[in-house]
Amino acid sequence: MTTPAHRALQRCEAFFRAHCHFPCVVAQESTWKAEPARRFYEEIASCLGLPDRVVWALGDWIDVAAERIRVWDGFIDEQGLNPVAARAAAFGGGPGSYGDEMSPREAQAVRALGLDLDAYAEYMGRAYDEIEAYFHAEKAVLQAESLSREETLRLLQMGNCDFYAYNRVADRVFAQQGIPAELIERSEAFWRAYLVLDLIADHVADLREDLEAGAYNLLLLWHKTHGGSPFRWPEAHQRLRESGTFAAFLELAEAAADEARAALAGITDPALRRLLSAYLEGEAEGMRAFAELDYLADLPWTCHEPMTLLLMKPHPWERTGLQAVRSACPDFPPLTLSARPHGAAAARELVVATLASLRESTAIDARPSEPHTGLLDPCPEYSAAGPCRRSIIAIPSRGCRFAADPRTTCTHCAAYASRLLAGDLAAEDIIGQCAAQLSSLDGKLAPVVCLYVNGNFLDPAEMDDDSRRGILNLVAERPKVRKIIVECRPELVTLDAVREVRGQLPDREIEVGLGYDSATEAVRELCLNKPVPPGCLQTAIETLHRVGMRALVYASVKPPFLTEQEAIADAVRTVNEAFDLAADAVSLEPVAVQRGTLVDLLHQRGAYTPASLWDLVTAIRQTHHRGTIKVGGEVFDPAPVVAPANCGRCDATVHAALRTFSGTQDIGCLDGLHCDCYREPSPPQDGDLREGVLAERICEALAPAWAR
Repeated sequence: MTTPAHRALQRCEAFFRAHCHFPCVVAQESTWKAEPARRFYEEIASCLGLPDRVVWALGDWIDVAAERIRVWDGFIDEQGLNPVAARAAAFGGGPGSYGDEMSPREAQAVRALGLDLDAYAEYMGRAYDEIEAYFHAEKAVLQAESLSREETLRLLQMGNCDFYAYNRVADRVFAQQGIPAELIERSEAFWRAYLVLDLIADHVADLREDLEAGAYNLLLLWHKTHGGSPFRWPEAHQRLRESGTFAAFLELAEAAADEARAALAGITDPALRRLLSAYLEGEAEGMRAFAELDYLADLPWTCHEPMTLLLMKPHPWERTGLQAVRSACPDFPPLTLSARPHGAAAARELVVATLASLRESTAIDARPSEPHTGLLDPCPEYSAAGPCRRSIIAIPSRGCRFAADPRTTCTHCAAYASRLLAGDLAAEDIIGQCAAQLSSLDGKLAPVVCLYVNGNFLDPAEMDDDSRRGILNLVAERPKVRKIIVECRPELVTLDAVREVRGQLPDREIEVGLGYDSATEAVRELCLNKPVPPGCLQTAIETLHRVGMRALVYASVKPPFLTEQEAIADAVRTVNEAFDLAADAVSLEPVAVQRGTLVDLLHQRGAYTPASLWDLVTAIRQTHHRGTIKVGGEVFDPAPVVAPANCGRCDATVHAALRTFSGTQDIGCLDGLHCDCYREPSPPQDGDLREGVLAERICEALAPAWAR
């Protein structure tokens, strides 16, 4: 049976995994300021065994109080107001007590906690006075010539005044629930010391951003490194090291950690002690590693990301520790600090490191084993007899073998983040699921059936022979099905595998979608993390033709790190190469934003936008004369958070035209399309997709924040 502390940590971990795809990025977002406080006190309350209603009420109150403090901070900071004027400006009230300004929602939350409104208003009013005093103290030290260790520690303690306000309320709640006063007092001492340590870590980790922006940072107050003159980050970093600033801050951190340990020693409640110990030791480990590794100065750039994660939020749910840093850089070779990594090798390593980080911070959404319902693809299939519908069957499998390793995970594919199964299913179960899906479509089963595994249908490592034979037998039993489509990477297409498939369905049309994606090697290897052996596409097409199968080549539209113009040109180049190699058809596959992918991370950072529907129209117009071109991208598994689209006004019209084209191959159906959002794409510059150009873009986008 799990303990309350264990359940609390599990909830905490689930929250951060759901919301923090890239923890160090989210940690720096000011809009998330309230969440750490809410989780901190909710989990402590849960560990202490408080009723759920009290835990929920505490969370509701923190939401309200955090919003008020945020607004309060903003008015004082921007206008330098005194407490009375700030209250009036921020909350619309005149002179008076905090209780006069309390909103109905806040009062309701306070009552739910069982607190006396007058007492609550009194100590919250004092909290706002402390916040105002903190901002005045901050401005005063900004104008000072120097800052002593004692003054720095005092400012750090004052900087946690909003958390201290939460502590006062939490203490009252805990006392009313029968928590011993001694335990509350010890916990209060621990929280104070821990929060100082956490604030020091945030200041150290945010150093480069604050230096470049000239923003508030205690390191900046203590030693005005750049003096307002232009500087390079490595030079500023070196000057800070030589000034002793880092060493002094680490002394403060060590003192705060010792204080927290001393306070923790007096906490006897085992559940609370375990939770607080996890918080403390995670933070202390980050500061120890920061000191031991000499502030990142002599480490290769590959170590910077795990180190920043460790320092910023090194709590249990981040799953980052000193060992992870040592694994990233076991030898600690002495290298000169660079502003950021560069070159193709560095770009590849950055992509892999980022995918590994996403892998650790993204929960795997393993689907249940019960049968799923088959569906009809809204985009029709082209045939000489006219457009026909396609049925899609989702086959459970072990998952794509390439998605299992960050070194080969495609940057745009969520196959790992949403695996089909938590574990392997027996062949009879897999066949049974497919049978159920086909049966669900009986009566409306389309003549074309797509058998999709979120991976490679012909790969025995993903789909065992018994399962594959059983699924094909189900199709053979349905004479209405005239054609099947399966998918496989070109290097996995073997003559033995395709002969076996052909042998089971000798009288049906069989098409294999080949995951080639791009004719540009640098795009496949760097942007998509999908190296393909030389010549394998041609070999796969020839192998399929030997047994009378059709070769369909997938061409990605708008891989990451490409501009709109480059993406269109790359898609056109891929279509032309596929037909030059005698492919029977090409499917344009616009990249969508799926959770847990590198593309998702870039999109969250504002560094990626999917292709527009106009990009597909442009690519088709330039290549339709070469052969049969399909348009994919309407059915994704798992569902995307952002899909290719236009402005919203013309989406339905353009989608309908693209579907009509896919089913008829009539280019005339794209004539007459118009919208104010359409822009004629400019031609790409020569050499834009050279390896060096793409590598530099990747290094710029994925290097740790302080190294950009």
